[in-house]
Amino acid sequence: IIMALTPQSPADKYKDRNPVVVVHATEQEARSAALADAAKLKGNHYRTSGTGSMEPLLTGRVYVVGVAKPYDQLQQGEIANYRAKFADGGIVCHRLVQKDKGGWIGSGDNNRWSESNERIKPSNYIDTVVRVHTYKGAEKTRVKK
Repeated sequence: IIMALTPQSPADKYKDRNPVVVVHATEQEARSAALADAAKLKGNHYRTSGTGSMEPLLTGRVYVVGVAKPYDQLQQGEIANYRAKFADGGIVCHRLVQKDKGGWIGSGDNNRWSESNERIKPSNYIDTVVRVHTYKGAEKTRVKK
């Protein structure tokens, strides 16, 4: 018997490392909750770009809360915010998929390829996503390719 295996999505594979997701009625409620969470957790809040690279976990322009932890405590499957040269020094929110001597390799859950040419290192790591605040209709804010 030959069985075809369906590859598991990163969001499913690392579901024990996924951040808490809270759905709000409006974008304003999601933003307010992200601001409050960031203050309470002594972290940062961000509005995602809506590119679709982290779908289905992050769909559209939603709010995430990140909390810094020691770089040596990062774990495969966690989602990190980091500065990336390929994003012109902007902040990228991607999953940690593999670590090698150069640092962590990141990848969007919905990307075919990982960022193998750039590593997440102590110098560009910002924090780890612990909460996602989304809202009804957020999927309509996805950036069109």
